Amino acid sequence: MAWRRRRREDDSLVEALLARCQGFAVDTSAGHVGVVEEVVWGGSRRWDRPEGIAVRTGPEGKRRLVVPAGDVERVLPDERRVVVRQSALG
Repeated sequence: MAWRRRRREDDSLVEALLARCQGFAVDTSAGHVGVVEEVVWGGSRRWDRPEGIAVRTGPEGKRRLVVPAGDVERVLPDERRVVVRQSALG
């Protein structure tokens, strides 16, 4: 079942799903970007409040990119996939 961010009150749901997405594929509407290397935690160490995800990208996964939680458009747990905004890639 796909989940798409629609409004501010849904933020806690995407954060909870992101907390468990290590190893998921990361895509944009344009295609594959990389793989979630780890969940990035901020000052709050709550299990359901990650700040974003660290993504391994590029040839052989040598580049590391941190995508803020606010730039995540969809989390598809059944497909082990996260879709982020193209603008998050810089």
